[in-house]
Amino acid sequence: MRNGTVWVGAGALAAAAILLAGCEDSGITAPTDGSIVITANPSTVTIDPNTTGPTDPETGERIAQSTIVARVFSKDGAPVQNVDVIFSTTGGKLGTAGSPGQAVTPVKTDGSGIAQDILTVRATDPDSIEVSATSSALTQKVTVKKTLVGDNKIPTANINTVPTCVPPAICSQLEGSEVVFDGSQSLDQDGTIVHYRWEISSDDPAPGQPDPDIVEGATALGLTRTYDQPQNLTVTLTVTDDQGATDFDVIPFTITCDNPAPVADGGQDLSRSIPATSSFVVVTLSAVNSTDELPNGIDRYVWTCGNGIAPSAGAAPYEANCRYDAPGVYTARVTVYDKGSTGQIDPDLGTYPCQKQDDDDVIVTVTKLTQ
Repeated sequence: MRNGTVWVGAGALAAAAILLAGCEDSGITAPTDGSIVITANPSTVTIDPNTTGPTDPETGERIAQSTIVARVFSKDGAPVQNVDVIFSTTGGKLGTAGSPGQAVTPVKTDGSGIAQDILTVRATDPDSIEVSATSSALTQKVTVKKTLVGDNKIPTANINTVPTCVPPAICSQLEGSEVVFDGSQSLDQDGTIVHYRWEISSDDPAPGQPDPDIVEGATALGLTRTYDQPQNLTVTLTVTDDQGATDFDVIPFTITCDNPAPVADGGQDLSRSIPATSSFVVVTLSAVNSTDELPNGIDRYVWTCGNGIAPSAGAAPYEANCRYDAPGVYTARVTVYDKGSTGQIDPDLGTYPCQKQDDDDVIVTVTKLTQ
């Protein structure tokens, strides 16, 4: 014994017992006519790289552990206290540093005759490990089995929609119409998906619309929604398999308004001349032929003259008067705005919901007359 530690090699256990018996701190010698019993709990350890659990502090690899318990009894079956028990193993590592060929620290039995140690098993250790407990001339063995769980394949989350959309195409649906978000095509190659979690966030949710909208559970394969106003959605599906692995899919989805854009019509291109007795000419432009498909009609007409001079109002809302001070070719433009999808101004925003617009250009050619 060196500083209370016995070096165990071939044939050394008996010598170790003699040395221990001769030391003042070696305790009571196990009776030769007694018995020793050894058990392992659990007797089969499982190393699963897909779950949380203890890891080797040196390598970081996943490990499993079994508690090794030895009990020493006298001839008449009474537990023997303060007896040194030496644990050794053919694989793994004992808490008493009892890896094969390494030093072993004896463990003393308690008042119940129990001495115990912890066996740590790594994935690289043998599938069957034999652990021995020796006290004086008494020796017993127990076998610890090791099983390995293969690497879990990550599941695949997959969002499909109705109306059908294949990104990167813009996925959309009209306001007030039903849209389906479907995750049933998500899959797990080596197991099952046990949890679905939907999260839908909006950049402009309608009053009373939850944001984010979260639905989850084992049966939440999909959901159906109807949105009452235009907005941009971000739809995320996260799936979890039976081993705890996750994957997610995310798509943008746009709710559009049921409002076709108006059609701007600034009329035919024009040619006008500055009179010889004047320094300018005023040209009246008209967008009277502009149309809007909805009966809500057109809200307003905005003109630019193309020469940097703001137009004056014409006799009708769709007209504008443009003043041209020099000959040239000018591009006038009219922008036509409709009254949105409802024809009613939003009391909070002060604008028409889903207002659309359209432009049309008119070429104005200006010449100068001479006397």
